[in-house]
Amino acid sequence: MNDPLVIVANEAGAAEVGASAPAPPASSLDNIDHSRTNRGTTKVEWSKAQKRCFQRVRSLFTYWSTHDYQLLWVMLSTAPGGDRSKLAYHHKRIRQQLERKLGYKGVQMFQVETSEGHGVLHIVWAWRGDQTFYVPQDWLSTEWERIHGAKIVWVSRIGGSKKDRDKVGRYMIAQYCGGQSGFVRFSWSWWSMDVAVSKNWESLKRLASVSFSDETARWHWRREYILPMSEVITAWESLLTDGETMLGETLIELRGRLVVEVF
Repeated sequence: MNDPLVIVANEAGAAEVGASAPAPPASSLDNIDHSRTNRGTTKVEWSKAQKRCFQRVRSLFTYWSTHDYQLLWVMLSTAPGGDRSKLAYHHKRIRQQLERKLGYKGVQMFQVETSEGHGVLHIVWAWRGDQTFYVPQDWLSTEWERIHGAKIVWVSRIGGSKKDRDKVGRYMIAQYCGGQSGFVRFSWSWWSMDVAVSKNWESLKRLASVSFSDETARWHWRREYILPMSEVITAWESLLTDGETMLGETLIELRGRLVVEVF
């Protein structure tokens, strides 16, 4: 049985009752044993998409949590007979309504589509502004039924503490990225981010490694890290949090959306 939702803060700031999230996976963003043992018998390896999902969740939560974003946790469903292939497009339309009708311009998001029921989106909305980021559930249900034909939705405010946000991030990783709920695909609003998350992560890994030709490798190239992955991850999280970091003896800064080697 899947664990129920974690404890988060509701719109009034009170705690909503739920069980604690599953234990988090290992701390590495990239080089972990992405597998799950089912009742001690079946070991299921994560796909490359699931590994990327893991890294994006951790990175986005780190960035949003340290740059004054308010977060909402959202679930959007598909009704029986509905078209799950339009989930992402209809989610885009609902975000447009957030801007036009509720005034929340520039909402960023991370979404995981799963095969639960007739197709479900599990989403984090992130918004930075002076007013409280509040989306009434009845408004969301009405709009989603109008756009997608399904009225079953769920929305809750994620508490502002690091503990609250870590719980939700860990739950999403274990429950959705890990495939327990029929992982299909994930995406995020990379175009609206102040930081090019995917490109900069790859840049950091290149700086921490050497590549060489290897005919036995899949693409005839192999990468070996010259720095421990734990050091690379610490540097990455510092870069997302503070805009600069030391990687080995190299100072790296964020300038615009991209990383730059200073010395």
